[in-house]
Amino acid sequence: MEKKGVVVKVSGSFLDSILEGDNAELGKLKEFSRAIADLHKSYNVGIVIGGGKIARRVINIGRALGRSEAQCDILADKAQRLNSSVLYSAFDRDVIYDGIIDNLTVASDVITKKGLIGFLSGNFPGQSMDNVAAQYCAYTGIRTMVKIINNVDGVYDADPKKYKNAKLINSMSYDKLLDLTKKDSRKAGSSNVFDYMASKAVSNNRIELYIIGYKDINNIKDLIEGRYGAGTVVNSYGTRNKDKDS
Repeated sequence: MEKKGVVVKVSGSFLDSILEGDNAELGKLKEFSRAIADLHKSYNVGIVIGGGKIARRVINIGRALGRSEAQCDILADKAQRLNSSVLYSAFDRDVIYDGIIDNLTVASDVITKKGLIGFLSGNFPGQSMDNVAAQYCAYTGIRTMVKIINNVDGVYDADPKKYKNAKLINSMSYDKLLDLTKKDSRKAGSSNVFDYMASKAVSNNRIELYIIGYKDINNIKDLIEGRYGAGTVVNSYGTRNKDKDS
């Protein structure tokens, strides 16, 4: 039977401490590669990682030098590819595509036909990595996307870092996601739980979206198969019970 697919989007902050030389964090990188390799036994997998702190730093340098937002986006794209290369290096070569993919047709061939784990990047500057992941889903026909956030464990009704009483939103509809993200800033390096343009792509293509924390990395298969209830799920139903309407 042909495998279904999933695109995993990882927040760039996942690699921040590792890129700053904290070798104690390398265990997280190895854990991530093992978790994705295990998921790959049952699903075709594409991976997108954000630019993280290194992208924001080069963007700030670009702005200080008077560069345009478009030029800063090009700098951020270079940083994102660096992060992809670091993540790529943690995997066994026999299960991954050799290189960073920035072409939709190549991604479809690698992930859905050859069955290799593909590391994906934007095919033009100015895209958020959330939107890149959503566009790859749409093009390849993959209808499941998982976003892994490094510092929180899903979508909250308020910023949990500022408000102690903030509550995790267990599930929501596409309309609710669009409403929450529509005020998102699309400047180079903007950082939100999820991007508005990506929300539109997810909604228009009916891609089921799971937003989870890194602590749930080993439970992705159970999560998307309905046996694990962490994080926030976004779908047509607005609920984890797919027998109910939103």
